[in-house]
Amino acid sequence: MRKVPAIGQTPNVPVARASPSPVETPPRAERLPVTAKGRAMRARLVASAVECFAANGYHATAVADITATAGTSHGNFYRYFDNVDDVLLAAVAPALDRLLAAARHPDPAEATDLAALQRWQRSFFATYAPDRVLLATMREAAAIDRAEGFTTAWRERRGRFVREIEAWIGHVTATLGPDPDGVPAAELAEALGSMTEQLAYLNLGLVRAEPEPTRLDELGRAAAVAYHRTVVGCRK
Repeated sequence: MRKVPAIGQTPNVPVARASPSPVETPPRAERLPVTAKGRAMRARLVASAVECFAANGYHATAVADITATAGTSHGNFYRYFDNVDDVLLAAVAPALDRLLAAARHPDPAEATDLAALQRWQRSFFATYAPDRVLLATMREAAAIDRAEGFTTAWRERRGRFVREIEAWIGHVTATLGPDPDGVPAAELAEALGSMTEQLAYLNLGLVRAEPEPTRLDELGRAAAVAYHRTVVGCRK
């Protein structure tokens, strides 16, 4: 028989427990192994993925290709990465970080100096060249819907690159005044950054041979002249 509580007595009603708040887990590619053996295996998988991307392209590379090249199992792959996009992000992240370091704008005191702009742009192309195949693969991956997580990470890093150009435009504006056509600095930075990326992709990323230093000089000068005429020349 069900027990009825006396008058004034609080019924013994079970209290619902609050569900624990979900803890956000970072992508598997960002969770580094704690053991030396694990780190070595992860590095081997990344190196094998780079080799497969270079040989087959992004679209034609599967997990089976990467594990076969690494000489390991699918289980080992999924211990460290969620999918092909995940291992691509792990492979390309150091290259993107090196490129961002090279993309730092010139000293404000040299903002309008063509020679300083040429050094800046050449540094970008010289840093792009050793990683050109991987960075070209990045472009391929970012262009398709399948790689949504990768695209988000790529856009974040690309945004930092464009903001460096925007900061340089700000230094020019402080010295020479605003753009006479009233083009917002952010839009101008986007256009110039896209030009630099396309120059690198077409002239380095799609070319298998190692570029000659003179070719890097030519690309650096071409980009620097375009930057200078677009941002500096129109204000003088």
